[in-house]
Amino acid sequence: MVNGSATQSTTYNNEILKLRYNPNGIDVYGNGVFDESVTVKSGGIWVQGGSEAGGDDTRMGLTNGMPDKFPYNSSKRGTYIYSNAIAFADPLNGNSNNDAGWIRHIEETGNKGTLEIAVGDDNSNENIVVRRYNTSSTVGKEITLLDNSGNSSFPGIVTVSNNTDSTNTSTGALVVAGGVGIGDTLKVGHFTIGGA
Repeated sequence: MVNGSATQSTTYNNEILKLRYNPNGIDVYGNGVFDESVTVKSGGIWVQGGSEAGGDDTRMGLTNGMPDKFPYNSSKRGTYIYSNAIAFADPLNGNSNNDAGWIRHIEETGNKGTLEIAVGDDNSNENIVVRRYNTSSTVGKEITLLDNSGNSSFPGIVTVSNNTDSTNTSTGALVVAGGVGIGDTLKVGHFTIGGA
């Protein structure tokens, strides 16, 4: 096995699956198409689609709000690695994975893309949170980006560094479309509203 010269083949579902050893890792590819391969390296796993950009063969798409190629509605646990995304399924014992979470990069046009952190669910009961754990493995702080009702919550101080002046209800550093509920003192410039 020297410099990629050794190849081992097997057949699965009428597709020839090949393993090729190289100095950097192990290449796994099907039907002799090396440009559509998975390379297992010491530093990680590389999933490659077609040799030219634009192919969708290994990119993650969505079907009924869930990642395609995903073992939907089964009790399987695992991580699915696409060329542009990682999707996770972790159903509780005995349950089906009717929901999933994923991290995906979507490029809409040249040099313009979106990094997506998302959940897909058949019942809209998933939350997206950012957590910091204590040494006791309990949650110390938690930001809820979206709960199952579409609300967000922040436990600490939220700072808006933009200093745009407000000239009407739709301009300024912070624009609120609806009413504002304030449980304590509000200070605006030299004026203080509420408080004891």
